[in-house]
Amino acid sequence: MRPYSQDLRDRIIQALEAGSETQRAIATGFCVSGVFVEKLWQRWRRTGSSSPKPHAGGRQGALKDPLALLAHEVAQQPDATLAELRDRASWLPRDRG
Repeated sequence: MRPYSQDLRDRIIQALEAGSETQRAIATGFCVSGVFVEKLWQRWRRTGSSSPKPHAGGRQGALKDPLALLAHEVAQQPDATLAELRDRASWLPRDRG
């Protein structure tokens, strides 16, 4: 998910600084969540910045290089069907069905 634009953040801060509306009304007016407005306002008051925090990276994938693993399996048996490759490869997820 991409962060909200800096322009939107700045307009929300301007509305908050004007003080004429509640945070909930501002959130509704800009079509964002009340939690976002609250956290943005807290960050603005604490740091003076409304810019998004850098991306934290997220979870690492379970497979280091799945294409290399698949290429190795295909090289071992080029005429294997997808079902055969799946059955031979212990690193592929199994159907839970």
